[in-house]
Amino acid sequence: MNDLWISAASGISVAALMVGQRRWRSSQEAGKLVERLGPAAASKPFSGSRGPLLEGAATRAAGTFWGSKLAAYAAKAHPGELFSDVLAWGLAASLGGALAGTFFFERSLPTIILALAAPVAADRVLIRLRGSRAARIEKQLPSALALQASALRSGQSLARSLRIVEEGTKSPLRDELERMLNLIDLGMPVDEALEQFAARTSSRDLDLWVDAMLVHRQTGGNLANVIESLATRVSQRMNLRSEIRGLTAQGRLSGMVVAGAPVAFFLMLSIGSREQMEFLYTTPLGWVLLLTGLTMNALGLLWIRAVLRIRP
Repeated sequence: MNDLWISAASGISVAALMVGQRRWRSSQEAGKLVERLGPAAASKPFSGSRGPLLEGAATRAAGTFWGSKLAAYAAKAHPGELFSDVLAWGLAASLGGALAGTFFFERSLPTIILALAAPVAADRVLIRLRGSRAARIEKQLPSALALQASALRSGQSLARSLRIVEEGTKSPLRDELERMLNLIDLGMPVDEALEQFAARTSSRDLDLWVDAMLVHRQTGGNLANVIESLATRVSQRMNLRSEIRGLTAQGRLSGMVVAGAPVAFFLMLSIGSREQMEFLYTTPLGWVLLLTGLTMNALGLLWIRAVLRIRP
């Protein structure tokens, strides 16, 4: 029970540290905005860049061979996120996995396995959460594109049309637009702000929107017509995606059962019947059985995902 309290306290401490650091960084950026744009800027909430965690350690790690590989992966898998943030999440997950292994198994091998596997699981969870946020943004795109097309047809500029879209939408798209417009107000070039906006969201439909605006800034043309046609295309893609998800719902549920049921059953046996499960952690044959089971479980999940994947 003491280990459980230690695990909970450690997790809460890490979360409180990250939230406090990011709030401090946000207040610092807001102060810079007020200094540059005047007191009127303080009346509007500012979604500034999040504060770097473990910045010094992340910089030193990125200078090593494996650290540079990890930094490159973090930039690809988590665009818009600081490498120090990704490193902090990984270390927190590894600590939580080690404490959970100590509490549940009381053996060194399962503890080491959980400590190594926890950052991988946390990485997949973050990617999944980011994907769900991108999906919510994509659902807002048709109405946002229609609003921008109407603003452009009324004679508004590109920047003003984006401000109108930001005022007329809700989170999470509004948060991203607000952050992009604040960066432009701070002096960032519009093209760079648009590219960062697309990188943070990681949505194909939003990439098309940003590409249309970038091309318009370079070559001109009737952007309102392009935005209207893009809104129609996005709506069609969303309808098709919904139909595909409905047709593959049973298969996706089977994949979740294949991946989760054996692991949950194994954890319940490890907690309720530790004596009977001892040989899996203390003998070479048990290690082989564990590795074989995990491998077969992963292969089954990958096979189901490959069958259900529909490539555009």
